[in-house]
Amino acid sequence: MANPVQATSGVVIKVTINENSVPVNISSATTKNFNLKPPVGTLKELAASFFTDGTDGILTYTTDTATFDESGDWKLQVALSMTAFSGLSEAYDFVVEEAI
Repeated sequence: MANPVQATSGVVIKVTINENSVPVNISSATTKNFNLKPPVGTLKELAASFFTDGTDGILTYTTDTATFDESGDWKLQVALSMTAFSGLSEAYDFVVEEAI
């Protein structure tokens, strides 16, 4: 993903859940959250949605102006609860650019 800019709405976060480089069918997921850890502030738990129907393993979330309220180094981790799995994905690092 390209670096988002602080306080920008409409940024689409899209993550594919893979196992051995193959997308996982997550259509049975009842909990689908993006956990975002800002550089300093409090962890944000955002309700993600299936990009299609979950069989492709893709989750998405569209930001509002409050989502990226800090610039700097952020982390994203997916929390899933489904029939065969309940837990967290690997963590992803990304940068939110400062708005000038």
